[in-house]
Amino acid sequence: MQVLDWCMLLLPGSVMDIVPGVNFPSAQYFTDPAKIKEMHRLQTVRQILRTQGIGLKLKLIFREIIPENDYLVFRYGVGGVKGVLKRWLRR
Repeated sequence: MQVLDWCMLLLPGSVMDIVPGVNFPSAQYFTDPAKIKEMHRLQTVRQILRTQGIGLKLKLIFREIIPENDYLVFRYGVGGVKGVLKRWLRR
């Protein structure tokens, strides 16, 4: 239903009058870096919770805490323990 509500924003104004009372967050909510980070974390937690199997959930949680070395090198410029520490300390 939310997808349809968002699609309604792209339609002409007269169509929006058919669906009164649709409340959407302001565009600033989606462009504020702090809100984007918060939304991403919530989406990640929801995806992990919806994943089937405890083993796969544990693997995903582990990869959130300690990502793969290639990601650390790409994102932080160093891999291994230094990359993990840099991620945790967000430097």
